[in-house]
Amino acid sequence: MNDPETTNRLRRRLIAGGAGVLAGEAQREKSGQPNAMPRSRVTSGALLRLLGGLLSAAFILGSLTARAQDGGRHQHGSPRGAAPAPFIASTAKPFAALMDDAMAVMDHGMRTAPMNSVPEHDFVTMMIPHHQGAVDMARALLLTTKDAGLRNLAQGIITEQQNEIRLMQAWLQRNAGGRQ
Repeated sequence: MNDPETTNRLRRRLIAGGAGVLAGEAQREKSGQPNAMPRSRVTSGALLRLLGGLLSAAFILGSLTARAQDGGRHQHGSPRGAAPAPFIASTAKPFAALMDDAMAVMDHGMRTAPMNSVPEHDFVTMMIPHHQGAVDMARALLLTTKDAGLRNLAQGIITEQQNEIRLMQAWLQRNAGGRQ
């Protein structure tokens, strides 16, 4: 598994199907088993968790890159550049541009979240724009896909993430000003 071709193939599989696929592929590579992917039943909850994990991994990788570029300094509360325009799901833009817009708004919201060194508060203030980013991405997908399963998944993401945003906003109101 040390050759570049195998490494690149495994990276592509990670992007396409998540960490579980990559782990299974690596195990089959070691054991010499055929490269066939096992079939399994996937629930919408599992897909939501996978999507959430992939979005979190993408954000973490982006954050690590940004931190490496700025010397590892903590950036929250000190925005870099102007705020991006609010996200608007529109068929006037290609899907990739909509995803870029959603990521830019989410990234800016997380970078500028008001932090106070209270872990619970800081977690909630960063998760609100993170969840809104998932809502925006799901809205972008609904503009382009005809796949019934993905449309259902996107609708579920919108419903659940908006509900969780409301819960986090209520938590912030209840816990304003003091250590939790």
